[in-house]
Amino acid sequence: MPLSAREVNRLGERIKAGPLTEDDRRLLLEFRASFLPAYQEVIAKIRDALEVDPTGRPEKTPESIIAKLRRGDVKNLASMQDIAGCRIVVDSRYLQDQWVEAFRGLFEKAKPIDRRQDPSHGYRAVHVIVRTRGRQIEVQVRTSLQDRWANVVERFTETMGVDFKHGEQAPDDPWLKWLELGAECIDRVERMDNPELVQGLDNHELDRYRRGQFSALMLLVPYIRELSQVPGE
Repeated sequence: MPLSAREVNRLGERIKAGPLTEDDRRLLLEFRASFLPAYQEVIAKIRDALEVDPTGRPEKTPESIIAKLRRGDVKNLASMQDIAGCRIVVDSRYLQDQWVEAFRGLFEKAKPIDRRQDPSHGYRAVHVIVRTRGRQIEVQVRTSLQDRWANVVERFTETMGVDFKHGEQAPDDPWLKWLELGAECIDRVERMDNPELVQGLDNHELDRYRRGQFSALMLLVPYIRELSQVPGE
């Protein structure tokens, strides 16, 4: 029998309070697995109706769920919106808006969360929360540059052992500040996606411009420390 919302939240409280027992780990895995039918339904509907093949993540890792609970990112386990989800990557912010509207038309009561307006430590995207079969499935819609920035942050996190994604600072270095600045620069570039502002540029030219801006920004990364120092110090 599936866990009730109250039982799920009690499980979440135990996870937040202390070490994970074997019984609670088993319950967490059962709860996570209960999202699979809803996830499969959402993926199939996107493929059939919109003719796009999203990148899927049917199950968030138990470690990620536990870390998110213990950071206090969500009020309780039952309200966590990204236990299962998928992602599509589009060429421009303009197309991003179009895809979000398409998802709102495809899924009843779909709830968009615009993280372009309220970024998290530089992270920007639009997440559409879809509810079906009693479960919430997160559909991420990213532009190609938003996706590249997020992948860079993931690589930095892996190589440096610093969780930039969730606002952790690198000791004695302003990496997080510069990553956030890079995301802001990308956002300014992408605001050109209004068709009225880019008349005369074809898609190839616009993509080359964005790629050039992003590449130039990333080339500065090895010199960030030197650039941030005041001459004469």
